[in-house]
Amino acid sequence: MVSSWTDAATIIPVLVLLLAVHTPADVSAADGNAPVGAKIVTCDGCLLNRLPRLRDFINDEVKRYPAVEVEFVPGHNPELKFLSLSRRVLSTHAMTSMTNRAIEELLQSKGLHTWTPRPRYIPAAILATAHCSAWRQTAGCDPDGQREPDDDDSCYRTIAPGRSGYCECLGRDDALFTCDHRPLTCEDICTQKPEADLDVAGVGAGGDVPDDF
Repeated sequence: MVSSWTDAATIIPVLVLLLAVHTPADVSAADGNAPVGAKIVTCDGCLLNRLPRLRDFINDEVKRYPAVEVEFVPGHNPELKFLSLSRRVLSTHAMTSMTNRAIEELLQSKGLHTWTPRPRYIPAAILATAHCSAWRQTAGCDPDGQREPDDDDSCYRTIAPGRSGYCECLGRDDALFTCDHRPLTCEDICTQKPEADLDVAGVGAGGDVPDDF
């Protein structure tokens, strides 16, 4: 018979390993560029009423894809977003000009099929810096729009054009961005003067769009 001390020596390291498997640090290391799921963000009516085939796909056909979720946001044009393990947005695709077949081909080209199970997302840790708390994502290309906290990002993550929200800064006003901006990191933005935000943004910290942008 194996002694209790031997059992403990065997079991304790295993328990420690299991507890460590899904820590935020491990998620960050494993969170690559291969999508594990997708999200369709769209208005419930508006533009969809003029696109009946796309509307039917979003309301009915997409249910065949367990890894694809739908989020209805008033006034939001239909977009397909591919998501990483931590729900980081890997790419965004406008759907208004796509056929239903093209949408399905795009999903399948990214490895999302009708038999792909719904992913179990693991939030990555968002660590503040001396100047920045985080990138805070919003909907509808409006920095004052509905919050999308699942798409928040860390201060050092590059925020690609096409994403709206704001850099939550420490020691200065938040920097607001529509979808019209150059690639940026909130760490860089939060360490510069607010008037410099307009060099990279469609909307600066004061919320005004420059006349010559």
